[in-house]
Formats: sequence, structure tokens, C-alpha cells
Amino acid sequence: LSGSDTECNDDFFQIATALSHPIANIVIIREPTNHLLVEKLASERALASFPTALCLLQTPTAELDVYLKQAGYLDTEIMHAMAMEIATMAGGEAPDSFTLKEVHGDQHDEWVDTMSVGYELPREFIDRIGPASGGPCNPHSDEKYHYFIAYHQDQPVATSTLLVRQGIVGVYNISARPECRGKGLGTFVTRESIAQIASHGYETAILQASEMGRSIYERIGFTSVGTFPFYFHNGEMR
Repeated sequence: LSGSDTECNDDFFQIATALSHPIANIVIIREPTNHLLVEKLASERALASFPTALCLLQTPTAELDVYLKQAGYLDTEIMHAMAMEIATMAGGEAPDSFTLKEVHGDQHDEWVDTMSVGYELPREFIDRIGPASGGPCNPHSDEKYHYFIAYHQDQPVATSTLLVRQGIVGVYNISARPECRGKGLGTFVTRESIAQIASHGYETAILQASEMGRSIYERIGFTSVGTFPFYFHNGEMR
């Protein structure tokens, strides 16, 4: 992501779209041991009129956790960092009448529309990460993006994105339209998208999962290798 509403360096990334979803205004901090940096960024966002998600890539100290809650970051979610050796991925059958297709820039709008509804994120935000978005602002030479749409009777119902870097497959943007949930789509889209590029010789896949979603990925073969927190501020000054 790039633009006038983003800021990025080796210590943190933040975007402030002012859209009405916390993920569209996320702050990601690499080292929460840097209390001054966390407190600065968190306190600035606590004054904003839009919701914010604050992601710390390591478990914070009890002192910092107390500070964030006092600043109005009351809702938290523990995320699992998960990994799998692709050769050990469990097999399985696709749900009835579902297929998965890799798509490119000419199907940008279809992917964005499906992802936006499935992830319940503003379309304006998803439009910036779709197949025609051009990838990151500072791409690495060995970085590759693969976008997928799952179809049911020719209708797009789910998405995924694979980001391959240094031979490791990162799994992102697993979404399913609300009316199609509970049918094994998350499992299917994850497993099938990895399977479609496994022939390139990649060995390891990684992803992030909520506590609720962890069991889905464990059935495929992923295991949790650590956790990190998301804090949420609703944008209301306290």
C-alpha cells in the first residue's frame, strides 16, 4: 500500500483512510518493546474520529497493555502465526459445484467486489490491493502475487491471494460471501490455491488466523508457531 495516507519505515506501517472499518486504518508495529513509539502512534490514533486497528507483531508487556486499554483500545483479538510444510498438506474434496481459478488484472473488479463483500471491508480499500493494483510500492525482485476466485455455478463466491517471497508462500485474503459460509469454502480456497502453485517447488506456507479460524487451517496441516495481538479503537474519544 502506498499513497498520501500511508507511512512506512523499518519500525512501523500505518494507513489512515478514514473509512469506517478498523482494518482500513491499521497501524502495524514491529517491536512493541519500543514503548515510546507505540504510545506515540496509539495516542495519535486515539484522537481520530474513525476506527483503528493496532497490530503488535510481538506480545506486549503488561504495562503497555494497560496503557493501550486506558487509551481506549478496549477490544482485542489474539492472532496465530501459522506455518505448514506444503508436502504435508492434507488432501480433501472440493465442496459440491465449487471451482477455483487464478485471475489477473482483467478480473480486478470481480475479485475486489467478491473480496469486499466476503471480508466486509470497504470496496475503496480493497480496490488498492486487487490484481490490477500493481502490488507493493517497493516490490522485491523475487516477489510474486497470485490472485484466486472461487466460483459456484459461475458466480464468484470466495477469494484468496498468495504472496510468494524468498520461496515462502504467504496466504492472505481468504474470504467467502456470507450466504456461502459454513460449506467448507475457507478450507477449499486455502488448500486449492496452494496446490495450484505447489508444482513450482515451494516448500513452506504461512498465514495468520484468528482463534476462531485456527481450527480450519489446522485441518489442512498448519500449526501455530506463536501469537500476536490486535487492538481495536472505535474512534470515539474517551
